[in-house]
Parts: sequence; structure tokens; C-alpha cells
Amino acid sequence: MKTLTDPTHFTFTNHFGEVHSNKSRLHSRIEMMNRQSTWRSSWRYIVLSLLLFLTAMCQPLLQSEPEKEAVIKNDKSQRPSIDQMTVSTTSHSGDTVIFENYKQGQLVGRVKIENSNKHTSYTWTGDMNQLMEASFFKRKNTMIYVRANHHLALYDEYKKSVTVFVDGKQVSLEELENVHIRQVAKVYAHKRASKENLYGVAEEYRNNQKSVPELKMIQASTRKPGETDFVIWIDRAPNRLKRDSSYYVFSPFYSGDF
Repeated sequence: MKTLTDPTHFTFTNHFGEVHSNKSRLHSRIEMMNRQSTWRSSWRYIVLSLLLFLTAMCQPLLQSEPEKEAVIKNDKSQRPSIDQMTVSTTSHSGDTVIFENYKQGQLVGRVKIENSNKHTSYTWTGDMNQLMEASFFKRKNTMIYVRANHHLALYDEYKKSVTVFVDGKQVSLEELENVHIRQVAKVYAHKRASKENLYGVAEEYRNNQKSVPELKMIQASTRKPGETDFVIWIDRAPNRLKRDSSYYVFSPFYSGDF
């Protein structure tokens, strides 16, 4: 490509037809293209190069902070080792529950609780069909059963230490026996926790030497004064006394006209 070095070789006419070569736009463009660059005109490139250099130098510094935090989080030396932790185990031997604590693989403590079952609580929940099935098999954890006349009754061992609620209202044993099995929607038979404080034999082991066993209170009773050992809640469905037995699926353990 031929270099444009002499703008005087080009002449142009203006809109009046006169020669006008010194003030044309192409003339100024040609002068700009042929201008020699100096150090003063290179300052823009120098500044741009410095900015790129500083950006490249600061990039590792910006990335180093999250890496340091990650190292701290993943540093295993900051976590407790297995030797510093206490491991607890629970085992059962008949009516006795044994709690043992181990540290560095060595037994450091043991607690034995005798007859722990009498201190624990449980709740049986069932609907009409489940109560009829439990009555057929005489599962006494329901506390109530279905009599031959299709009404409810309490097992003898619960009569002296139970509180019965029907539809949220406390009832007597006579009122309970007037409840028909078909009215039952839901039954909650609950055994409360022991009203006695829970005690156990505690043993501590230090430097492989067993200390003298000591009787300690493990848990205080949460039983309120006057509360019975057992409580029963019964929710009824009153409309079930209507003769619409075709709508319900009844237990095979039920006998008689329903």
C-alpha cells in the first residue's frame, strides 16, 4: 500500500467550484496519519500498562483472604480429637440400665439404675378398631377394654390410680361404663413418669482406680402433686350411634349386632 506522505498532491473543490486543498477534512486526516509519535503522546499507553500491572499484582492478595479462612475452618488442630471427647454408652440388664462414659478408650464413669421401668412413661394410642383388637387379645396397656355389652370398662389393676377424661371432661368409672364402643373415635392411655425421684449408683474411675460407689439422684420427678399414675383421654364421635354400619369398616374382633 502506498504511503500518503505529501498532502499537497491532493486537491479538492468546494461547493462553489474553487480549489480548496488546505481546509478539507481529508487533508487533516492525512496529516494525523503521517504524524510521528513522541514520548508525550505515549503517556496513555504507559498509564494503561501500569493499571494492568497493578491489577495483576493485587489479584493473589484478594484470593488469599478466603483461602486463609478456609484453612482455619479445615484445620483439624482446632477441633477436639477423639482422645479429648467423652463417649457414652447405654446398655440394659434386665430391669437395670447401665450408663458408661469412656475417654481415651478408658472407662471414667458408670451409673446403674435399678428397676428403671417403673420410672418411665408411655402412651398407647388407638381408634375404635384398634381398641377392639386389643380387648380381644387382652392387651392391658390400653387400660380399658370392651365388655360383652359393647361398652367400655377399666381393668382392675388401674381402677385405683387412673383419671379418665371423655371429650375433655373428667368422668367417673360409672360414667365411663356408659360409653359405647361405637362412639369411640380416639383413645389415649398414658402412664405418667414415676412420682419418686430417680436415683442410681454412680461410680467414677480416675487413674484406673475405682472410687467408692455413691447413690446419687439422677432426675427429679416432674409429677405434679395429686396426679394419678395413669390417665386416659377418650374422644368420641356422637353420630356413630346411628345405624349406618355400612359406612364403617369394623374390626373382625367385634362380635354381635353393631
